[in-house]
Amino acid sequence: MIDISFVVPVYNSSKYLRSCVESIIKQGNISYEILLINNGSTDDSEYVCLELAQKHKEIRYYFLESAGVSAARNFGILHSLGNYICFVDSDDYYICDFAFDFYTKCLSYNLDVIRGDYLIFLEEKNEYLNFVKKVKYSNNVLTGPEFLVSSISNKYNEVVPWLGFFKREFLIINNILFPEGIGYEEDQLFFLQTLLSSLRVMHCNKTFYAYRSRNNSVSKKFNLKNANDVLFVTKREIEISKNPYFNKLVKRYIIKYASSSFYQITSIYCRLNSGDCKKIVDDVKNSKEAIKELKFFSSLRQRIKI
Repeated sequence: MIDISFVVPVYNSSKYLRSCVESIIKQGNISYEILLINNGSTDDSEYVCLELAQKHKEIRYYFLESAGVSAARNFGILHSLGNYICFVDSDDYYICDFAFDFYTKCLSYNLDVIRGDYLIFLEEKNEYLNFVKKVKYSNNVLTGPEFLVSSISNKYNEVVPWLGFFKREFLIINNILFPEGIGYEEDQLFFLQTLLSSLRVMHCNKTFYAYRSRNNSVSKKFNLKNANDVLFVTKREIEISKNPYFNKLVKRYIIKYASSSFYQITSIYCRLNSGDCKKIVDDVKNSKEAIKELKFFSSLRQRIKI
């Protein structure tokens, strides 16, 4: 059994891929594998992947027809051999040796999920943006629903999948995968489903990840489909909130979570042309019956903008 499977979806990131992999290889005192999953890159990413795979026996390389980051991550979940899975974006990197510490906690507390903190690396300015804050629930084992309530209450609801480890057996047994066919807010839905199925989750005040902010990244390109993806995710989260298994408090916070998802549509709206803006308004009107449940918000600003 391998301790950790590092799942790295690769798409046109040849410039950054070596530094990403090098930061993984520096992790000490654990057994690991690295799955480089090339999701239809058109630059030199395949060449770099093959070069790295030849150099390091821990690397397995796969090529998928372009089907989106969700398909690549799902492929990694299903083909990994590790006890825990760690997702890494191929243009990001680790800033310290953290994996042994996290893995030890996972084994000691039998965790389904462990989370940490990250910095934003501003590529144009060549500097880090530090917004990490200490939270009251750190280093405590919580159920997933308790973690959901605590993180939103503390205004520290980070949903990105690369912020820690997921127990592979837990994901497989609960059939938790990323939603395919959407390219925006897929992390949001995946993490909600993960939390609501988890029995043992922990947040650690350890900053280990550098998220690279660059102007030409996929996440900074907006289009009408992004808005439709947000609507899809929001409606799915609202549907999840109606599960009779959850008590009133948890349902309330699922709606807050869904409101945060829907809030992203305001950012997309103000970046599109007038024709697409009108289409977004029409799509929202057509979804009015489904999204009328958005009665709870994480902030007054969010409520006003929505």
